Amino acid sequence: MDYGGILKRAWVITLRYKSLWLFGLLSAIFGGGGNYNFNLRWQLQPDEFSWSKTSIEKFLPFLERFPLWPLLIFICLFILIIIALSIFVNYLSQAALIGMVRDVEFEHKIDVGQGFKYGLSRWFPLLEITLGIWIPWIFMAILLLGITLLPAIFAFAFKEKALGFFFLISGLLFLIIILIPSSISLTILDFFAGRYCVIENLGVLESIKRGYHLLRENIGRMLIFWLVMFGVGIGIGIILLLVFMIFAIPVALATEVSLFLAILITIPGIFVSLFVASLVRVFLSSAWTIAFLQLFKKPLPEA
Repeated sequence: MDYGGILKRAWVITLRYKSLWLFGLLSAIFGGGGNYNFNLRWQLQPDEFSWSKTSIEKFLPFLERFPLWPLLIFICLFILIIIALSIFVNYLSQAALIGMVRDVEFEHKIDVGQGFKYGLSRWFPLLEITLGIWIPWIFMAILLLGITLLPAIFAFAFKEKALGFFFLISGLLFLIIILIPSSISLTILDFFAGRYCVIENLGVLESIKRGYHLLRENIGRMLIFWLVMFGVGIGIGIILLLVFMIFAIPVALATEVSLFLAILITIPGIFVSLFVASLVRVFLSSAWTIAFLQLFKKPLPEA
């Protein structure tokens, strides 16, 4: 597997096919990659803003006119709608990126409309794949956590501190040895199954099954590729940190002068951060799709 070639091709696709940027932006915003918050901090003088006992007493009659429970219901419904919308758009954009990179590699053209078709038809199976892979792992992790910590808890309960620390440290090491490799393998399986689902239009169980076969046949190369991508992720994180600092430092200085000036600096900072984050999402998704397509060309055992 040409790891360098995969990264180079993913970078070329990211820069050349700008239609992908839309779905990268949606993925960045709704998938967590767009959470670049510029924490503004400024000093409020007492004469600018204050909450006195008298002010609160004047505000209470206004609150008493409205029952509290409709407001709580509205807030809960609003939060649920935002969460549902985020999940929908995130998985729609993931499916679109996978399908459109596939079109680039096989047909050398992409279309935003086709991207939405991929997304609308495959977003829910992608969500089911993720839930089907990770929910059992979470339950297993919780169960193992309870089993490994139980001896330490009993030891501390009987005031055997040395024995308790021994059980605690050995239990945590055991969890690290079990959970980290399994989470890495399941991450790769999730990537593969999702690409089978979108590219081959397979069902959830069949996608997971074929993804497992592909991973099993290429476990060594994919672990190396995961390490390469992990290193790339660290490099990207450093770049994003630098982008953040470029705007965060002027914003912090501007807050000492004027809140309005700080907002003026923050707005372009948010747009730049979202743009960079969208490129990152496109690049990472493209790299995993290209790696999948290289392995997918090999004959696989019957699923």
